[in-house]
Parts: sequence; C-alpha cells; structure tokens
Amino acid sequence: MSAAFHTLGPLSVGNVINAALRLYKDNYKIYLPIALQAGLWSLLPTVVELILTGVLFKNTESTSFVRLLVFPLQIFSTAKFLSLAAVIARLAFQQLIYRPETPVEAKAPVIKKMWQFLFVQAQISLLIFIAIIALGIVGAIVVSISTVIPLLAVILVPAFIVLMFLALTIVYARIIIPEVCLAVEDNLTAFKAIKRSWELTAGLSWRIVSIISIAFLVTIPLYILASVPFWLALVPLFGEGAALDNRDIESASAQGVIFGVLIFSVLNILALPFWQALKGVIYYDLRNRKEGLELTIEDGNL
Repeated sequence: MSAAFHTLGPLSVGNVINAALRLYKDNYKIYLPIALQAGLWSLLPTVVELILTGVLFKNTESTSFVRLLVFPLQIFSTAKFLSLAAVIARLAFQQLIYRPETPVEAKAPVIKKMWQFLFVQAQISLLIFIAIIALGIVGAIVVSISTVIPLLAVILVPAFIVLMFLALTIVYARIIIPEVCLAVEDNLTAFKAIKRSWELTAGLSWRIVSIISIAFLVTIPLYILASVPFWLALVPLFGEGAALDNRDIESASAQGVIFGVLIFSVLNILALPFWQALKGVIYYDLRNRKEGLELTIEDGNL
C-alpha cells in the first residue's frame, strides 16, 4: 500500500459518485457481508409472520394478531438494519481519512448506539410527515383558489406539484446523513445527529440533490430489471384470460410477487453498500467544505 498522501479539496458532484463507486469496488468483500446481515434482519419479521400465518394460524382473520405478535421483532430488526447500514458508512468515511477500521472495530461503537439509529429514523419520518402535512395545507389552498378562478388552475396546480416534489427532495437532502454523524462522531444523540446533518448541509441542498439524482440514475436500471420476473409470471394470465379460474390467477400472482420480493431483496443488499458509501463520501465532503477538515486520502485512490 502506498505511503504517499495528499489533502483532498472539495469534491465535485461527479467525484462524489466516483468515490462511492470506487470504495464499493475496492471493499465489496467487506461491505457485502455487512449488507447481507442487514438485509436478513430486515426480512426476518416478514419471514416469521409468513411462518406463523401459514403454520400456526391458517385463517386470514388471524393476520392482525400475528402482526401484533411480530411487531416487537419488527422494531428490533429495524434497529439492527439501521445500525449495520451505518457501519458501512463509517467504514467508508474512515477509509477516506486513511484511518481504516476492520468491521469488528467499526461495529463496536456503532452497535452501542443501535436504538439511537432507530430514534433518528423515527424523527426523520416525523419531519417528512410534517412537511407533507404542511404541503397538503398549501395544496388545499391552491385547489380552493383554482376552484374560484379556474383559469389559474392550469398554472397553479402543475407549479404546486413541481414545488412539492422539490420541497420534499430538499428536506431529504438536509437530513441525508444523520446516521453517518451518529456513527462517526462521539457524544451525539439522535436529535443532535439530525441537527448536525442540518448544519452541515446548509447552503448545499441543491448540490446534494444533484448527487442523489445521479446516484438514483445509476441504480434504477437494476430495479427495473428486478420487476421483470413479476411481469413474466403474469404473462400466462394475459394469454389464457378467462380459461383460468381465481385460484390459478392467485397462484400466478403469488409466484410473481415472491420472485419480485426475492430479487428486490437481493438488489437492495447489493445496492446498500453503494448508498452507504455515498453517504460517507457526502459527509466527508461536507465536513471538508464547512470545517476545513484536514483529511487525507491515499494517493491515487480516487
């Protein structure tokens, strides 16, 4: 490994994406097992629910009861998933500052904060919910004005839809890295992690939106491919039409859904390291821009 280093300046949008891809390429043997653990934890409640529903409770009326039984496991599994995902972001950041850690070393401080990651996610969901409610109120006002003055509807309604999308995207951009802050920095609570993300992203929302948009375009073809088995499983329905009874339709639909879920799960596991590495790079770049952090990276890595 080369001993030559140089201090990185602020990264361009393209360099952020390239850095995340390079980190993934160079460390997939480390990242993917952690992503697999996270993915399995996220699937565990669904698997348990299916087993309980199919084996112990064979009538659909018990579904609500089964979900109630599985709910504590759902909470625990979500916390495990979020903390394991944060481990990948921490590993990426630590490598960027050339203080690499082993997965065991990275997990030790992160897993201790497992419930804090759950609280972060809960607060993010609450913030997005509040934003949606606020936009809904504005939307109701827009509709009322459009009803009174129909000619304005042609302008106001499309403009509101665009502005609503942009507003939600910007809110997401401001709270994109609290789990990285929590994973890397000491003495942060869930609330302080969100506040820290809000401070670091101030004035750079559009830049982060650009990064997210490009990253989305990189990964979306994989998810389009994942939907193919679902539609292939439904092809017989269109070909045979009325010749099939309800059971055949339900069976074909169930097969399509199962294949789709399995492939989406695999793709989520494969994509998780990229998104978490990307968050690690964004966090690195924001700290470098905002705090002039003297961070170093191995010469030639990017």
